[in-house]
Amino acid sequence: MKIIELKETVTASNDRDAEALRAELKEKGTLLINLMASPGAGKTTLLERTIADLKDRLRIAVMEADVDSDVDARRAARAGARAIQDRSKTLPGMRREHCRSQPLHRMRSLHDALQVRRDSAVA
Repeated sequence: MKIIELKETVTASNDRDAEALRAELKEKGTLLINLMASPGAGKTTLLERTIADLKDRLRIAVMEADVDSDVDARRAARAGARAIQDRSKTLPGMRREHCRSQPLHRMRSLHDALQVRRDSAVA
């Protein structure tokens, strides 16, 4: 049996990219929340309620990553958030660099489009 010794985790590069994005958003006073759960768990309902409760005090943006439908992005927009639909279809078989860089680039673009200020972040 051949043993392969790993010098770093398989996701180390992605972890570095994510840490850089967290630092960048923190410096700009932006709170980023990644909401994930099984289909039908109530993510969109929770998001709609959160948007309704906070939209008058905060600038809220949603990046929806459903490659088959824009229903959830439209629901978030109707609730009062700025919403974009990511249909990049970055599936496991695609180049790793594309999978890592595209969502991060879209988050930065969404942040810049909102011109989020430090005073609009959740304390």
